[in-house]
Amino acid sequence: MATSESNKWVRPAEEFDGQVGSAFQRFADHANLSKLLSLRAVAVGCGSVGSWCTLAAAKTGLTDWLVVDFDRVEIQNVANQIWGPGHLGKSKSSLMAGLLRSAGFSKAVEFHDRAFEDTDLAGRQIVLSCVDNMKARKQVFDAAVEIGDAKFMFDARTGGGFLKVFMFDPSDPKSRSAYAKTLHTDGAAAAEFKCTDIGGVSAPMMAAAALSTGLAKFSSGEWKSVYLYGRVGTDFVLISNTLGSMKMVPFIAPATQKPGAPVPVEPVSRPKAYMEEPDILKNLQARMGVKPTSPDLPSPVSA
Repeated sequence: MATSESNKWVRPAEEFDGQVGSAFQRFADHANLSKLLSLRAVAVGCGSVGSWCTLAAAKTGLTDWLVVDFDRVEIQNVANQIWGPGHLGKSKSSLMAGLLRSAGFSKAVEFHDRAFEDTDLAGRQIVLSCVDNMKARKQVFDAAVEIGDAKFMFDARTGGGFLKVFMFDPSDPKSRSAYAKTLHTDGAAAAEFKCTDIGGVSAPMMAAAALSTGLAKFSSGEWKSVYLYGRVGTDFVLISNTLGSMKMVPFIAPATQKPGAPVPVEPVSRPKAYMEEPDILKNLQARMGVKPTSPDLPSPVSA
């Protein structure tokens, strides 16, 4: 019988230890499972991006969780979040904790039905920043840097048919500096993506898939940071060259690709080679319809 104390839940040690190997056996060849099982994670926000990505991370091998969200499920959440009509009016953090217990093979789950506090990151090596405004993103990032326990931070921004994904080590000075440049003020962020501006499940599911792959790479020590940018349903571009050969979604069209033309899918097996092309960002901006001075396309995150 699992133990429960209001907002905390722990799976019996004998049950967890006896079944965890079998629970994740199909993923063991793709990641350092021992490393993943040793990490403690926190998900800040359990909405569109947060609900799908938290579950994906749990399915990837993260088993010790804290989830934080003050929001309640509303009818408009049904189309793009993991919640359904039967969840209306209920606490998203409480529901997420329940899902981690029932659909993920979690060892320990804690939730806070309130706004994020800096101390929520204490002792947590994995931080999923799944909030919907720049002020909140900056608060989570600043707390991660100040507390210093986080080694992997995830942030996905969606809207207008596009998706941006950041995965980086906030303790690494170069990655930290590059990410900080993307945290412009909400007042100047008219073109910035918001987690609430999605319209469906494609973008958050793509973000969840990228997160799962990123966690696997992180666990095996194959990369430090990555920035992905793409149009949902067509192409997905690996901007940073620090991930190595990622077999999931990063694709890029030839430099001669005309804006609006069908995108021939070519797997990126050597991201660095593309980054060595002088006009890569210029061509990407032209194809995506992004002006060269737009904040939508900041400098690549690099380790």
